[in-house]
Amino acid sequence: MDKDFYKLCQQKNDCLQAQYETERKYIYNKYNQEFTVLEGFFDFCIELGKVLDSYIPEPEKPFLQFALLRIHERALKISREAKIMMENGSASGAIARWRTLFEFSVVANILIKYPDLAQKYIDYAAVDDYKFARRLVEYQDRLNLFHYDLSAFHDIEMAYRNVKAKYSWTGKQDYEWAKNDEIKAPNLFNLAKAVGLEHLYAYVDEAHKYNHPCMRYLLSDRGSKPTEDDLQSYLFSPSGIELPVQLTAISLQTINCAVIAGYAQLYSANGEQLGCYLLQNKDFPATIIELVKERILKQEGQTDAD
Repeated sequence: MDKDFYKLCQQKNDCLQAQYETERKYIYNKYNQEFTVLEGFFDFCIELGKVLDSYIPEPEKPFLQFALLRIHERALKISREAKIMMENGSASGAIARWRTLFEFSVVANILIKYPDLAQKYIDYAAVDDYKFARRLVEYQDRLNLFHYDLSAFHDIEMAYRNVKAKYSWTGKQDYEWAKNDEIKAPNLFNLAKAVGLEHLYAYVDEAHKYNHPCMRYLLSDRGSKPTEDDLQSYLFSPSGIELPVQLTAISLQTINCAVIAGYAQLYSANGEQLGCYLLQNKDFPATIIELVKERILKQEGQTDAD
């Protein structure tokens, strides 16, 4: 590596790091209460997951419970990623992670409403795996990634072809596994509407405005430059942390409710214990919403006084 180039990068990094630490400290102090409650919510989710997992000691779980527990684990990971984004001042980045969290909340409730779809949802992972691997194979020369093993692609492709044949899937729709007599057009909005979560979909549409422009540029084959407005909308968060911290807590709560409902169907489930977890589950987002409400009202009061 060129030493002068490395030194220049190091100097810029030191400057940006100092600025970043100042901004991060300000954000963490401002939203410290919300972050504390959210971290407590994560600990609650870990405890809940362990309890639910203990209800089925054998390795082979029923399809519904297996799917729900996997969604619960991934949702917790994504929620932590959203919190990291918030702590670093990226409201738009946190909203982007929330979009995936919202999708999980919709899917979890779809599986509760239509439990016969659970196996199809699990099997559909083969379609997603294939789409990802196919892109890597297609662009492996242009990606120029060091030591990226694509030797398993044949097995991934075979699994993909098997599930397509089993369910007569086309492999062209993201939610093809959810199609049934009641859901004719399985897209995210229709699925959300089927389980009463369409009122949150407006935030999904809004999030697209702030997170897609720069990604379109980065993934563009032509390398065309985005407009200045597009750059600004990507580089700077559209609002404070108030919105993503509430949405993250709300969707995580929704997922917990669905998972608890699914595991309550097991003969080995402790109904009283699950009832206590269900009550506790409501407290975390309610507390965060109240903290945000108090801050906004206080800020508005200060503005009026000025």
